[in-house]
Amino acid sequence: MQDESSGERIEFHHPLGLPGTHVLRARGTTRLWKIFHEAYAMCGIRRGPGDYYYRRRTRLAPPGGVTVFEPGEVHVTRRVYEPANFSVLFITTDSIREWAMDVGLRHGPPHFHSVQLDRLDLYHSLRRLADSIETPSSALEQQTRMTLFLHSLFRVAAEESPQMQSLRDEPVAVGRARALIQDRLKDNITLDELAREGRLSRFQLVRAFRHAVGMAPHQYQVQARLARARSLLSQGISIAEAASEAGFFDQSHLHRHFRASFGSTPGDFIRHLK
Repeated sequence: MQDESSGERIEFHHPLGLPGTHVLRARGTTRLWKIFHEAYAMCGIRRGPGDYYYRRRTRLAPPGGVTVFEPGEVHVTRRVYEPANFSVLFITTDSIREWAMDVGLRHGPPHFHSVQLDRLDLYHSLRRLADSIETPSSALEQQTRMTLFLHSLFRVAAEESPQMQSLRDEPVAVGRARALIQDRLKDNITLDELAREGRLSRFQLVRAFRHAVGMAPHQYQVQARLARARSLLSQGISIAEAASEAGFFDQSHLHRHFRASFGSTPGDFIRHLK
């Protein structure tokens, strides 16, 4: 949805890898929102502070913070100070209950003692998750970023804090996960599959993987795919075919990750082979 006269642009994104979840992305909006929340909502403002009324108080939502709304509640935007850019993550009660159990909460859907969280670490975690949903990315990346964001959110704002136990078989689980990623490099493998393979929860698998490997599972997947793409390019395979064979969505997807990792493009790589 786009309002040409005001410059406002509203988009909805429904990730296949995250059932019960969607993201609203707003750009250049001065709209005074009046929303009844039937799901949990976490809003991260990139630009444009505003005042909103929620739970009998008027609060300021500044850029770089995270605002949390719970089901059954209403929030009303009272004032915007400039056109705003923000993303809102919506999660159904059933889905957030599942994620909460996964990261160590044991008593049903969470209740948040804090509404306005002015924490840059939490904001950046939400922004990375929203970006992974708004742009082409793997189910593994989306699910990994979801579990990391929600664990951090529950830890700092939920009435019940996550409780995680140490497991002796974590190295075995990480080894199985790495092997599965390598064996199915072209597949859109999910965090659920890696967790089942390692017999851990999704969060336990991510935590153990980062400790053992130094990066999250989706980052390892990207690096393994880049290594495969470089090998194919060295053999004279075209960029488009190398992207497909290595598991990237398309040539531009390979280009984006290649530049982010190496500071150059697949085309640059090919030219330096000659």
